[in-house]
Amino acid sequence: MSRLVLDINDQIGAAADDRARGVIIRRLRRALEGSE
Repeated sequence: MSRLVLDINDQIGAAADDRARGVIIRRLRRALEGSE
């Protein structure tokens, strides 16, 4: 699980701008909501 969190953090950090970070976060949120 910690590796997943680190990978997510790396992707968000590598995103070019706030808009790109928002896209990543929205995708993660949708994926997590769908897994409940």
